[in-house]
Amino acid sequence: MLTASFACAMLRGSKAEICVIGAGVVGLSTALKILSTIPSVRVTIVADKFLDNTLSFGAGGFFRPEINIGRDRQSIEQWASDSYEYYSFLASNEPESGNSFISGYQLSTYSAESMQNELVTKLTNSVQVMSDDERLKLFPEKFKYGIKWTSIITDPRHYLPYMQRKIENLGGTFVERHIDSFDELSEYDVIVNCTGLQAAKLANDFRLIPVRGQAFKVVAPWIKHFYFADGAYVLPGRDYVTVGGIKEFGSSNMAISQLDSFSIWKRCTEMVPSLQKAEIAFEWVGLRPHRQPVRVEHECYRLSDGTVRDIVHNYGHGAHGITLSWGTATEATDLIRDSLSHKAKLKSKL
Repeated sequence: MLTASFACAMLRGSKAEICVIGAGVVGLSTALKILSTIPSVRVTIVADKFLDNTLSFGAGGFFRPEINIGRDRQSIEQWASDSYEYYSFLASNEPESGNSFISGYQLSTYSAESMQNELVTKLTNSVQVMSDDERLKLFPEKFKYGIKWTSIITDPRHYLPYMQRKIENLGGTFVERHIDSFDELSEYDVIVNCTGLQAAKLANDFRLIPVRGQAFKVVAPWIKHFYFADGAYVLPGRDYVTVGGIKEFGSSNMAISQLDSFSIWKRCTEMVPSLQKAEIAFEWVGLRPHRQPVRVEHECYRLSDGTVRDIVHNYGHGAHGITLSWGTATEATDLIRDSLSHKAKLKSKL
């Protein structure tokens, strides 16, 4: 990686200079989408955390979007559709990306309606209701309802390095640096804010709140299907199976909770008894950046010196960072393209 001072000292040419802040799945997806689709730009990714130090690296990566987190129905459907189409392509053509198709089950002890997800039904076209005989043959009697379908697992331990390599091959530059203010990036033509929870301070966004998650990473190569039940989940990745089920709104506690560990393990081994034989590799805690709605929008931002910069925000995905990242990156890139086109038109009139 280049040092910040060297990167900032590079000579500006005819190419527009774009800075993406944040190197989690949203930041890398946005940088890759920009470099893949907008000609004559230079992209620098600035972050203080990369790869295994990011929140994204510990995610389960299962594609299961929710309809109620977009600014409107059309936006969330578009984000989910764009992401699912892209991940499906990678799963079929570039498995080294960490994407793969996976089938599995969702169960409930109390309600068939609680399992309904219209985006999953529409996009995967694979949801089937389990018969009582099938459900009772596979799972404990306490689970009264069940469905099965095929979706996609995106393993971030492979997907993030894959994207970073693609970005580097396309000429993107990585700079390790902490940003406290947009004023520090005045040399760039467009700033892309993919900072997750840091956007609460950076963009003065009071809508952002942390949602604490906790999970086990276990070695259990015999588990080939995904499982969900009443908030608990078992998600097999390439290296580990993610075993979790905690959503604690407003908590910033990064310590492992023994109570949560007990709750997760109890619920998940009831659902998948063979987990009891698994080797526990480690436990993980992460703070998901939740915002209602997810913010993908353009802003003309006035710096402290009075000059104005175009900022495109792309953050607040909560537990759906991987699920929606390619879709929101696509919209963010469209906003960047519009901004650059507007600048070009203004220059042509001078």
